[in-house]
Amino acid sequence: MLIEIILIQRFTLYFGNVIYAAALVVCLMLVSSGFGSLVSQKITPKPYRIFLIVSFIIISFIIYALFLSGWIRTTIGFSLTDKNCFIISVDRTAGIFYGNAIPAWIEIAFILK
Repeated sequence: MLIEIILIQRFTLYFGNVIYAAALVVCLMLVSSGFGSLVSQKITPKPYRIFLIVSFIIISFIIYALFLSGWIRTTIGFSLTDKNCFIISVDRTAGIFYGNAIPAWIEIAFILK
């Protein structure tokens, strides 16, 4: 949820409209999290997997913190279609890892129980 709020704030300035930015970020996070959850069902549960998933989430936070403002400044003059493609590529990556994390925690809790 924290990353969604940050992305909505950044993309509000990017698109100039709060509703459009919020709808796009929430929709993309839901779809990519669902895809990540679907992918996690195909992977066998291992205790080290949750460590890798959390590591990827932290790395995505660091990448967003370091590069997102520059990427937005670079693409601010693009057309709306190009901006949407950019948002999809940025938002999809984090959402897949978020969708992977919850089923992994549940699987490991059942294994350890």
